[in-house]
Amino acid sequence: MPKIDSESQHESPIFSIYYAFLFAPIIILIGFLYHDVVVRLAHIWITDSDQAHGLLLVAVAGYLVFNRRKRINRIKPETWLSGLFIIVGAMTLLLIGQVVVEYFIMRASLIILLAGVIGFLLGKNALKIFLFPLLLLLLAIPLPAIVVNALTLPLKALVSSLASEMLRALGVSILQEGNILRTPQITLEVVNACSGIRSVFSLFVLALLFCSDMDGPVQKVFLLVLTIPLAIFTNALRITATGMLATHWDPKTALGFYHGFSGWVIFALSLVLLLLLKKVIASVASGRKPGKV
Repeated sequence: MPKIDSESQHESPIFSIYYAFLFAPIIILIGFLYHDVVVRLAHIWITDSDQAHGLLLVAVAGYLVFNRRKRINRIKPETWLSGLFIIVGAMTLLLIGQVVVEYFIMRASLIILLAGVIGFLLGKNALKIFLFPLLLLLLAIPLPAIVVNALTLPLKALVSSLASEMLRALGVSILQEGNILRTPQITLEVVNACSGIRSVFSLFVLALLFCSDMDGPVQKVFLLVLTIPLAIFTNALRITATGMLATHWDPKTALGFYHGFSGWVIFALSLVLLLLLKKVIASVASGRKPGKV
């Protein structure tokens, strides 16, 4: 009898009633442990415009799992003991996060715990399919303020310097004082929101999605690395356009409607440039492959 039960379990697809009942108590236990963490995280996604992309990432992760359901159902579930160590590690991180009151650690431990549970109950092959959606969930977690500040300062300096040089090249008289750009008509301050940190993150996530149909790890890594200078360039371009508009038209318009609307324009431009980069990388890589004889 035990043998028959075991075989019937293995024949059940992962998206089935059997596995729904199997995971139900585990989900309830995780919900009990992480209730406060999840509620606070959802509140940040809903109320903080800088973190609103988290909801999009959760939706994309859910879609990817749904889209891969046939591949997941074809996997033969098996116990992977290493997943148990991942679960223990996640619980340790949760405890550490609670002791030091660091929400990033607690939130990250939830994603690691999910990876451990999937690996332990369904096997390593199943975890490989879930790995990218879990990575998107990890990227949806807001970074600690100390990390954001450490990344923002050098990015502001780079964006300010690049925008200053671009304005000079276009014939605008400009004086740069750190992250403050002064022209005869307007004074522009490159604040944290204009540093490019959000653009780097958004483009990095989009690049991850674009990488799914690229060949080889080298092409994927190259595209991901190029998102950083691309975000810096597009943000400097936005500041340059603001300076040009203030110089040759109206400073109030430059700092008003245009400044808010230009964010969407620059994001659309960044997306187009990212797609072009992907095509260029793919074309160069295919051109270097030896031809068939």
